[in-house]
Amino acid sequence: MKKIYTLLFVTLLLAASADAQRMVGSSFPVKAKNPYAFAPSQNQTSRTSSTNDTLTLHFMGTPSLYGSQGGGFVSGQNGYGDLAKMQLFDGSYGVIDAGVITGILFYMGWVEGDPNSVITATIWDDSGGTPGSILGTAPVLYSSMDTTVAGYFAIASAPGPAFYNGIAVFATPIPIPAGGSFFAGFSFTYAAGDTVGLTTTNDPTGGDAPGITGDFPDAATHTWEEWSDNSFNSYNAGAGTWQLDIAQGIFPTVDFGVGIQKPSANNGFSLNQNYPNPAAGETMISYSLDKTADVSFTIADVTGRTVSDIAMGSQAQGSHKFTFDTRSLNAGVYFLTMNADGTRLTTRMMVAK
Repeated sequence: MKKIYTLLFVTLLLAASADAQRMVGSSFPVKAKNPYAFAPSQNQTSRTSSTNDTLTLHFMGTPSLYGSQGGGFVSGQNGYGDLAKMQLFDGSYGVIDAGVITGILFYMGWVEGDPNSVITATIWDDSGGTPGSILGTAPVLYSSMDTTVAGYFAIASAPGPAFYNGIAVFATPIPIPAGGSFFAGFSFTYAAGDTVGLTTTNDPTGGDAPGITGDFPDAATHTWEEWSDNSFNSYNAGAGTWQLDIAQGIFPTVDFGVGIQKPSANNGFSLNQNYPNPAAGETMISYSLDKTADVSFTIADVTGRTVSDIAMGSQAQGSHKFTFDTRSLNAGVYFLTMNADGTRLTTRMMVAK
């Protein structure tokens, strides 16, 4: 299967003739849509907390969007009928410890079609460097992926230009395979009018403008797709493939705290795991105090952005509980932090829709 592409702006879609020879078109980096500057504070080996991280270190180039021969996108639905796109995470770009995969953040540059259509976030086993068996899936609605300026959020833990506007959470966290490597991405079906395109890094070897850098030399081993014949192929494996050295805007969220979560405790205060977890509506939050204290809670998403503040005021010694309605939040992984008399306790909370 021959692959022919040209690189696009987010707002521009080009299609080449179906019988043209494979070639590299002009390169136009996609401008980061999120208008808010952010200061990267840590990378994969200096995690956002002791038990959580978002894997972003592969995505270090200029954000770009490549169109495909016959319409659609290289990293998305296209005229070749590609069925899935995925990225290998194997510790080459940061430490991957034993733990679980809780979800995936996506950097989508193009979403068009029925708002009720879905892509399926997917984790594949690593079968000798090739995507193997499916370990878990989660649906992501087209309507949940906003490609306007307001829809993009910077991943604060990323050292490079990693943004997201799509989020998937696995109802049951997926154990990281024993070898510490896995493929993460999404699969999709085709329906009239539906088109998604994933943002990737640019590829200077494919004709980028002078001074533009950001290729991904490990594309031949780390950037993959599933073709219409159900075979898996890397993006740069010679003739017949895209021959692109690019990384995809796919960012797994992982939790390195294995085992059953126990109550978090310090200085006589304790915070229990919310129940139910994952939550699709109201969830119970319980905690205890060994003395009277001013208590408040914050809920933050995986990028560290606070999405809810809850002030409880002064509370007496003893056990307490309250309910929180998660329906105000998007599906995803969140961190619930209790602040009491200078003590901070955090537990992971999952929201499903």
